[in-house]
This record gives sequence, C-alpha cells and structure tokens, in this order.
Amino acid sequence: MRIAITGIGAVSAIGMNCTQTLDALLNERSGLGVMHQLRSAHTELVVGEVPCSDEQLREQLHLGAEPMPRTSLLGIAAAREALEMAKLQPSNSMAFISGTTVGGMDLTEQHWSDYAEGKAAESIRLHEAGESTIAIARHLTNAQMVNIIDAFNDTYGPEWFADSTYAGIVPGTYACEDHFTCAYIGAQWDYRRASQWINDDNCGWGACYRDHAGQLTMGNTRDWSVQHGRILRQMGISYVSCTAGMMGEVRIQNSAFSLVDYVCGRQREPLTDANRQWLGEYLAQGGKLLLSTDHFSA
Repeated sequence: MRIAITGIGAVSAIGMNCTQTLDALLNERSGLGVMHQLRSAHTELVVGEVPCSDEQLREQLHLGAEPMPRTSLLGIAAAREALEMAKLQPSNSMAFISGTTVGGMDLTEQHWSDYAEGKAAESIRLHEAGESTIAIARHLTNAQMVNIIDAFNDTYGPEWFADSTYAGIVPGTYACEDHFTCAYIGAQWDYRRASQWINDDNCGWGACYRDHAGQLTMGNTRDWSVQHGRILRQMGISYVSCTAGMMGEVRIQNSAFSLVDYVCGRQREPLTDANRQWLGEYLAQGGKLLLSTDHFSA
C-alpha cells in the first residue's frame, strides 16, 4: 500500500499554523513560558501552551457558542489547515482517524469540585475523548451523523443445556444463546453455575471465548454494526459506532446525531435504565431512533 501525505496542519506553542511553527523551529524560538491561557492553581509551572484563548480560537474558526473543549478547537484548526493544503473538500467517502489526547479534560477540571460533590455539570458529557473526534468531524463536514449502538454483550451456551450443576444460560443478562441467535463471538468454556466473576477476562459462569469477535461471519456480535455501517456509507451518510454501555455512561452530545441506530438481538431487556434515560432525552429533543430487537415490549 502506498500512502501519500498531501496536507498537514499544526497548532502548537510555537505557531498557530505550519508556517509559523516551521519558522520558530528554524530560528530556535521556544514556546515555553508562564501560563496565560490555561486555568490552573499551579501558575508557577513553566508550560508550552498555544498562544491563543478559546474565545480567539472560536472567532478564527467562525464557531458559535456551542460548548467545546480546547482539544476540539485546536483539532478543528489543524484539520482545516491540512485539508486546505491538500486542496480537499470533506466528503462521506473520506475517513477521519483522530488521536484525541485528553478529550474534554480542560472543562472537566474546571467543574471537578462540583462533580465531586455530586452536582451535575453539563460539561462532563464532553470529557470523553470520542466527543472531540465527533465534534471535529462534524465541523469539518457541517453534516450530522448516525450513531450505530451495539447492544450485544456476550454469547452463552444453548438454552437446552442445563442441570443443577452446569448451565449455558445466565438469567438476567443481556446475552444470547450460543448458535441460536445472531450474536456468536466464541464458544462458551465455563458452564459451572458456581463459578464467580473475577475480572472481565475470567467472568465466571457463562464465560465464552472471543476468537470470533473480529470475524465478519453471520452470527458475529459485531457483524450487524458493520453491515448497518456499510449501508449508511452507500447512502452517503457519515456514522460512528459504539457499545451500549459506553452510551449510558458517557452520554455523548445528543445533537451530534441525526439518527440513533440501536442494534439489539434476542435480549430480554435490550435497553438498560441508563440508556432508556439517554434515549428519552434524545427523542424529546427531536431525535430519531431506529431500534431492532426481538422484544420491543421489553
């Protein structure tokens, strides 16, 4: 495979673009100094910070008042410069791979005292590093995206296999029967009812191998997310994908998505309480939901 670098962007402590950064390097100008833009109680520390406030970055990027971490602002500036240098227009056929560093940590630190006291802070939803990836992609394309949520968790043994000592089904879980539904990621290896959870790699009764988790085969847990994504791409629609557990805990900004594609299977309880709340808020704001499951009444 041949890879050509046709455009680059740089926002650093020694320059707001590639030209300024290169000039500072050639002339051996340092970007280290006292803190001006970052908020911290440790103002005595010597830092290398981008010489521009968040408000100045917003003005330069022509962004509105939407809450956004500094990471996202810097990423948008660098990405726009790279696209301009490469003379490219963003499109749905273009992939975006982002190393999101600290995500929204700068906003989280400002509200840590409130959060530690149990007070809700709106900015906490921007802490997840994936949020900055979505924000950068959205502002590059000016288009909304579909979020494909994978609600499958694990695969367990067939329902008919059970006695007082061994069993293949763990009641109350979100798992599906091994080879009986489209959720196969590997054969079950722990059938002992008495086995206790130790860690995620040795989760006790119902544990299964995951050697099929990366294979695009019928029945693979991840297969449905991939297939839905391919269809959206053919339609010229951008999308992101994540697990159901991640959505309930992080609650990525609802307005980023024009549609939530929630992929379930034969789970008796396809929606967790946290995700019911998240989806309820999303739908109340006018969002659209595509839900696929065998148990809509659940």
